[in-house]
Amino acid sequence: SFALSSTVGFGPEGITWDGSCFWYTDHVQNFVFRVCLWGCFDSLAVGGCLDSRSPTITLDCPVEPHYSGDSLFLSWHVDDLFFDFDPGSLIIGTGSGLDTFLVADTAFGLIPSSGCGSLFVRIQAPDGFCNWGMDTCWIAICNDLFTRLDCAPCGGFSSCSTQTLDFIVSDTLCGSAPAEVHFTVKIFDPAGDSTVLHRAGPSPDVVLLGLGDSTRIILQNIPYSDGDSLWISFDSLFTPGGCKTEP
Repeated sequence: SFALSSTVGFGPEGITWDGSCFWYTDHVQNFVFRVCLWGCFDSLAVGGCLDSRSPTITLDCPVEPHYSGDSLFLSWHVDDLFFDFDPGSLIIGTGSGLDTFLVADTAFGLIPSSGCGSLFVRIQAPDGFCNWGMDTCWIAICNDLFTRLDCAPCGGFSSCSTQTLDFIVSDTLCGSAPAEVHFTVKIFDPAGDSTVLHRAGPSPDVVLLGLGDSTRIILQNIPYSDGDSLWISFDSLFTPGGCKTEP
């Protein structure tokens, strides 16, 4: 027969046997006891602190949106006295489903699949006592929008004082529409002088018209005269979520 010292007690966990030694966990006193027998009258007790607190995990969530097709580098910090770099789980979720990766470090790089909306990221890691901690964050996903000049043709001529330039912007993947656009207009007169203008929309000079999964952008009210030449740069556009495309 076998019994622990009366000063230890049996506690709610009782005694377990691993084939060589008896193990006893006392949550009241926060101790773990191990008793190993080599002979009929031999005994040994070893005490150590008991950790029942889950590790604190801090995921370094990127502030900037993530662009589909680009590499994503994630890192996190684990605050725990008994963290042994045991394998944890990194879960990445997009609109197409969840991907789970086994990680034994505090950093990981990948190229997530394309998606819309946000990227869901969760890291779960254990300490040496099998207490698990986790942290979660969301990362905005961006997809470059397709742009084209619709009117007037590059290198063309116009004698209309109200000539506009029309661009078409499309997003066939997520159907997002631009919320803000920016242009640079350079006007060259016959004498060789130039004027540089910056136009942003929506505004009276830059009109945005929704066309399903496309948007027509009309650049108008350009103050040019006969004989002038125009150079137009479509600098950038932004979606409501802050995603930037540079055509």
